[in-house]
Amino acid sequence: MANPTNALAYQPLLDSIENRDCIAVIGAGISSPDYPLWNALLTELLRDCGIRAEDLPAKIARDIASLADFARARNRAAYYDTLNRVFARRKSPECATRYHLLARIGFCSYINLNFDPVLCDVLNLHTNISVSTYPVLQPKHLRDGNVFHLHGRIDKDFPAEDGRIVLSKEDFKTAYHPIKSRVHAFLQSVFNDHDVCFLGCNPEEPNLKRILRSCESFQESLHGVTSPSRPRRFLLWNHDSAEPMLKKCGVNLVNYAKVDGAYTGLLDVLKHLAGDRPISHRQGGVESSTYASNDGGQP
Repeated sequence: MANPTNALAYQPLLDSIENRDCIAVIGAGISSPDYPLWNALLTELLRDCGIRAEDLPAKIARDIASLADFARARNRAAYYDTLNRVFARRKSPECATRYHLLARIGFCSYINLNFDPVLCDVLNLHTNISVSTYPVLQPKHLRDGNVFHLHGRIDKDFPAEDGRIVLSKEDFKTAYHPIKSRVHAFLQSVFNDHDVCFLGCNPEEPNLKRILRSCESFQESLHGVTSPSRPRRFLLWNHDSAEPMLKKCGVNLVNYAKVDGAYTGLLDVLKHLAGDRPISHRQGGVESSTYASNDGGQP
């Protein structure tokens, strides 16, 4: 199968995965369209909490990061009921194929920025996994093929509630505080000691960017600019507009073709990364038929 991209950083990404050195950082784009992206989620929260556009104070309307705080303050019960409904398990999610490919690719661990259960459900079909969930994160297991729900998770055993998920501006302020939470130290360990690949998310998000840039400065002082010992960072992306800013964070852009709005180009890259790597298919967890691969072959 021919390379799905001519990006210079693609071969180093392949090498990192082959050497079991690369951690996947997974964002909402991987779970779309089964679960909403940021703007669509906020729209649902505002609607279900009984908030119309004209109800929003000008200051809040201009600060999109504060909309979730405003919705929660207006109707806390509806806010959490909506999150539990929106991120409930789906019977046959379209995104399951991507997650089966991620299981085959062989990342050494998975940092999940999403609330939905698909990653854990799919991985659980292939192998036994351990899961760390915000606010309890254990970096000592970063090379063990485990899952880290960095912003919390929502499932029947993990309902959305105060302190369990990171969604609103105040949630992020607490979670990324360098002293009051383990997220900051956890990500420093990730970015300073491991290769990472961002999928379906943008490392330009302010909290991630701040930690990435500090880690990049540290790595330059420790290793210099071109040392092969420096941890590498990759982003699978379908355009190059963010490349100059990403370079400041030490992130190498791996472009894939923007075929359509269904992440078809990304699927081609994941299939190539997975290649012919065998996996064990463990019975148990979720029924195989529920999260079967949609690409016509073995998951």
